[in-house]
Amino acid sequence: MYPEMTTPRKLEPFGRADYKAIDKQRGNERTKFIKPDVWDKILETVKNEKKGDPEIVPNLLLCYSFGFRINETLGLTKDKFFADFVLVDEQGGNVVDNGGDRELTRVEVKTTERQVPYWNMTAKEAWALVKQIKVMHPHTLTKRVNEVLGGFGHKSHDLRRTFITNAFRSGKHWKDVQRAAGHKDVRTTMAYDQDDRGFRHKKADLDD
Repeated sequence: MYPEMTTPRKLEPFGRADYKAIDKQRGNERTKFIKPDVWDKILETVKNEKKGDPEIVPNLLLCYSFGFRINETLGLTKDKFFADFVLVDEQGGNVVDNGGDRELTRVEVKTTERQVPYWNMTAKEAWALVKQIKVMHPHTLTKRVNEVLGGFGHKSHDLRRTFITNAFRSGKHWKDVQRAAGHKDVRTTMAYDQDDRGFRHKKADLDD
């Protein structure tokens, strides 16, 4: 999948200094990974007609499964769905009144456009969710999402962190995860990953 380098070189993208910087950034980040059992509780709550906010369920599921930013779920249209990926190049802009009907305008994403593979659901499943999305201003959507997640100690950007961490846990190549996340620097992607890979700090038995 990845072509060989024209000139031989040692591929070592992360040195000790890089890892120290990443660990430091992890400590300063306010966002965090959403554990599976907590995610189940979030979905149960948000789907509740009285205590939750069922209208934002499609947005939450798309962000969790594709690492979208909240306002990017408002920029998805049918022509963005390709055989192997979803193209993320637009986000929600403003809500305008068009003869009594409220319509959402779309603008280019503020970051680099990206292609996100169908790692967690099919194209048809994702498109079915997009068709359920309600017209609302991006700020309103973000506020509503954060109101629900806040009750569990999380916020909207934690959905991206969780997507990236889960991608690494499932064995995805770091280049693919970086591209799916849309990060120019892989160190940013690595900083989002909160999995310690389960290393034990027990001394190795070296005695014969």
